[in-house]
Amino acid sequence: MVNDGRHVPNRLKIQRKIAGFRQQDVAYYLGHKSSSRIIKWEKGQASPGIKNLIRLSILYGTLIEDLYDEFFNVQKDILAEKERCLQASKGQSQKNRKENTSEITI
Repeated sequence: MVNDGRHVPNRLKIQRKIAGFRQQDVAYYLGHKSSSRIIKWEKGQASPGIKNLIRLSILYGTLIEDLYDEFFNVQKDILAEKERCLQASKGQSQKNRKENTSEITI
């Protein structure tokens, strides 16, 4: 599933089926009266809050990043790029400091 800004790609439905649960079962475990939220989460139309996300992870016996693997990897790539930019700017800053220090005469 491609993230078009309205849908968050996930593996909730796949992991639920692997774990052997129906949507109604998951709704019951999470304390919901109907499965409508589960359906929206699985379609990527909404996302569970942190408490429900942790409960889903426990219920399905999987890691949170496995439930949202594509989204997780995109976020990981974004942070890695930011880290590269930060390191590059730090390197440039250190280089500038060395150049400025070498120009100082006593």
